[in-house]
Amino acid sequence: MLHVDDDVILCTMFSEGGYQPCKGDSGGPLVCEGVVIGVVSWGVECNIRNKPAVFGRVDAAIDFINNTLK
Repeated sequence: MLHVDDDVILCTMFSEGGYQPCKGDSGGPLVCEGVVIGVVSWGVECNIRNKPAVFGRVDAAIDFINNTLK
């Protein structure tokens, strides 16, 4: 069983049959109601429907992001 630390990552799955992220998608945004809440990390398989994908949580890294942008 895979352990997921939900303090730093989000697991998602499209409710309407969307596709998983693929190679080259890493760092891409996960947007909810116009707000970037995650960045692509990895998925189970490339471009597969109805499988979970894993995103890094922006709120868990916001201090690092803000300090880097200074």
